[in-house]
Amino acid sequence: MPEEPLASSVHALRAPRSWPGRLAELRQRAPGRADLLWAGVNAVLMGAAWSHLAGSGTPPGPGLPVLAAGALIGTAALTVRSRWPLSVLAVALILQLAGVAAGIDGPLRLTACIALFAVVLTSRAAVAGAAVLATLAISAASIFSLPHDLAFPLISYLAAWWFLVLAAVIPAILLRAQLADLAHRDAALRATAMSLRDQAEQEYLRERTAVASELHDSVGHAMTAVVALADGGARSLPDHPDEAREALRVIEQTARECLGRTRDVVERLHDPRAARQSRRIGDIADLASTIRAAGLDVDVAESGEPGGGAAVENACFHVAQEGLTNVLRHARRARLVRVRICHREQATRVEVEDDGDPLAFDVVPQRHGLAGLETRVTGLGGTFEAGPVPGRGWRTAATLPWAGSR
Repeated sequence: MPEEPLASSVHALRAPRSWPGRLAELRQRAPGRADLLWAGVNAVLMGAAWSHLAGSGTPPGPGLPVLAAGALIGTAALTVRSRWPLSVLAVALILQLAGVAAGIDGPLRLTACIALFAVVLTSRAAVAGAAVLATLAISAASIFSLPHDLAFPLISYLAAWWFLVLAAVIPAILLRAQLADLAHRDAALRATAMSLRDQAEQEYLRERTAVASELHDSVGHAMTAVVALADGGARSLPDHPDEAREALRVIEQTARECLGRTRDVVERLHDPRAARQSRRIGDIADLASTIRAAGLDVDVAESGEPGGGAAVENACFHVAQEGLTNVLRHARRARLVRVRICHREQATRVEVEDDGDPLAFDVVPQRHGLAGLETRVTGLGGTFEAGPVPGRGWRTAATLPWAGSR
């Protein structure tokens, strides 16, 4: 997935789009601070109400002491309303009933509204609905219990209803929706982060496998050829110095080519964006020349018209390279190696087969090259096979579909 679209999508997920969203994000990050804030608001307003009533000549009685006690207890309860919203609402309603009994419950409704806000915000819909009804019932009872004229009860009830709805229920519902949206965004961000981490790990493993395969193919093939050439040159030096000199020339050429390919791999380690070296089917002839210099007869034949593109030709080269290298490494008494490349039916098939002694697949040491080669071939939608052939020899083969037929 491209980085820029991912970054923009992550930014879109993170950005709150309204004031309820900002409040929801604040509450989600620090619910205790929100509780302290509302408790402070309650304390200030209750203190103002007490001062107003005390200065307005309220008749002696339990009203002011009950209001003061209710303000202290309600403020203390509101500091933990996010943790125990139903319990805090119950305390607030009890304080409101005590205010009704003392004839001064009006200011105590504020504490109940703040507590109701938390219940609607955090509880299930049924529990929140029951809490709203209970609060309204107690508010109505408190209104009807106070002295009033004939018009006062209905007006006061409606005022209390709209106050509760507007001040507690509706903002809580809006904030609840924003909290749900934030939870969804958070889940999406976590899923995106995990997906990015998985993609990075997979890309790292693919790159690591590719680098290991490149090193195995280049260094492994070159070193195998160099060892074989050096061994043959050492044996021919006393009687055939010209052959020894030719072996040394091929060793030098092979080592230089290996050094160049190794530099390419190291450059890719420093800069993964560096272009990979792609090989062509025509390069198989150079491989065959190196193997012939090591003392094996190599017969290369190609039929049909190639049409698979650079990726298929690169894979064909590596199949031939691995097959020829394994002949040098493992084949016993092999004298002839046949390399066949056939282009037909929207696919290219490459085979490397020797005439050495039969060798069981499970006794071939260090099959890293074959495993990497199979990964390379199957990554192009092809099939890979390697194993002893009936009678004599070993075959390494792959069938690679062309891009248009996958």
